[in-house]
Amino acid sequence: MEIQRLGRWGLVLLCSVVLWLGWALPAIALIHPYPEGGGQVMVRSLQTLRDESDHAWQAVLFKRVRDGQVVDFRLRLVGYPGAAYLAHAQPLSISTGRSEHWTAPDVFGTSRLNDDLAGNVGEYDFRDTMLRLQTDMPLRLALPLEEGRSLELTIPPFAVREWRQLLDWQHED
Repeated sequence: MEIQRLGRWGLVLLCSVVLWLGWALPAIALIHPYPEGGGQVMVRSLQTLRDESDHAWQAVLFKRVRDGQVVDFRLRLVGYPGAAYLAHAQPLSISTGRSEHWTAPDVFGTSRLNDDLAGNVGEYDFRDTMLRLQTDMPLRLALPLEEGRSLELTIPPFAVREWRQLLDWQHED
């Protein structure tokens, strides 16, 4: 009887330690490289986020590296078709919640994808923004909509951390 009780307590202790260690482990970054040919690699981070109306958005931050040099660093935001229509040619507003406020120019109009995508997709040059990020503080993005309004999307600290890791990512041959 005593041995069974000790066995149960041992099992409870073991489960507690395993669960505690599981929560203490750092998150695995979801940064993936994709060879594009000609010495070019596209590296991306993909996050699914929700706006203030609880609509899902995919935030794809990617950079293209050719022969060790970054040629593009962009943020592509993809919403559910019909949920919002982005105003192309308008910059994306970015704030940290402090006094820092930046804009990222729209590059959707110059993208080779713009003929195939609807108004629920925006693409922005994010290089300057990434160079300004010094911490993993959450970001607030104000997506410009066609009606002259904006839609707010919050980028949580874990996503900002992953984006900063993407900034520092080096391709190893």
